[in-house]
Amino acid sequence: MLIHTKEQHLEQVFDQIARTVDGQGRPIDLGIMAPVLYLNVHGIMTTFSCEGHLDHGEPFPWIWIDIVSEKPLIRMVKAFGGSLKVRRIFNEALELTCSKGNLPEKQAEMYRFAEFLRDRFFEGE
Repeated sequence: MLIHTKEQHLEQVFDQIARTVDGQGRPIDLGIMAPVLYLNVHGIMTTFSCEGHLDHGEPFPWIWIDIVSEKPLIRMVKAFGGSLKVRRIFNEALELTCSKGNLPEKQAEMYRFAEFLRDRFFEGE
C-alpha cells in the first residue's frame, strides 16, 4: 500500500498495533500503546511491551525492541534525555525502560517519550 501522508502512515501503523495481541489473546496495554505506536511509526520495531503493574509482572513500563533498531532507538533516547535507559536482553532484543521514580512517574516518563516521538514525526509540517 502506498502511503501519501504522515497521517495515513500513522493510521496504518495504529491499525496494525491495535490488532496486535499476545499469546493469550490480550491486546497491548493502553498505558504503553502511545510509545509503542510512535516507535513503530519511526521504524523502530517493537516486539513486546507492558505498561507496568504493582500487582503482577514488573513494577515499571518496558518495551522490547528488535536489535536491528538499536542505532535509531539510541539516537531517539539520547535526543529525548530523561531517565529512559536501553539495555540489551538476549542477542536479538533491547529493552527500553525508565530508571527513576515510582510506577506512575515511570509511566509518565514513557508517555512524555511518546509525545517527543510524535512531535519529531510531525516536524516540518
